[in-house]
Amino acid sequence: IENLMIDVNQSNMVSGGNGIDMAHVDNAQIVGCKIYDCYGNGIVFDTNSKNIFISNNYVYLNRLDGMNISPPNTIISNNVVRGNSRYGIYVAIDSVVVSNNVVYENKQHGIYLDGCDYICVISNVVKDNSYGNVGTYCGIFLDNSTDYSTINGNICCDTQGTHTQKYGIYEGVGDYNLFFDNVFYTNVTGDIVLSGSNSFAQKMDGSYLGHKTLKIAILDYPTVAPHVRPTASASYRGQLLIQQGAAGVYDRMYV
Repeated sequence: IENLMIDVNQSNMVSGGNGIDMAHVDNAQIVGCKIYDCYGNGIVFDTNSKNIFISNNYVYLNRLDGMNISPPNTIISNNVVRGNSRYGIYVAIDSVVVSNNVVYENKQHGIYLDGCDYICVISNVVKDNSYGNVGTYCGIFLDNSTDYSTINGNICCDTQGTHTQKYGIYEGVGDYNLFFDNVFYTNVTGDIVLSGSNSFAQKMDGSYLGHKTLKIAILDYPTVAPHVRPTASASYRGQLLIQQGAAGVYDRMYV
């Protein structure tokens, strides 16, 4: 599906009405579409689909989610997702890449990872979400045992006169997740919260957030120098020391 404009006009509907709703498809692409004003979600794929590519779309002002994604091996890139009444991008399946999107002014979480593993959320701008709900929802939210995922290089901020986005990133229920090189500013409550005893975060300023039991294989990730104790940060859980293990695996952390 390419270069299609879909205006469902939710004012004329009482239920249903997704913009694009796909089931049992393989190797599908949605590229260059404008999808708005749907009574349901803008784009929906079910769990029986796989190998989906969604790129360069403008998805906005839908009554539920901008995108509601359940197929594995999905790539969501270079989209603008704005002003939807629930989540901007909702992911509920393993092995999905969400990259280089602009996700803003959605009324709940900007990007919501719900019980999925091996997700990459990379280089997105996630701002001004929880729109109209001050301090309630977050930019990127991980929940229901979202594990083994990488959240890297995102800008999570609030640029409104009255800030609404609660946290830039919030790990509600998840573990073994890696967060690094993300940028935060002017979120209502704070930058990032971890819940998993084995999750780890590094900020751009070199400060860390993590736990004593951390043991994550970070292959080909050379930016953390061994035996360096970073500057303490009041918003984080103490000063942490990373010791490099063999073969590029950072396998020990000391408080």
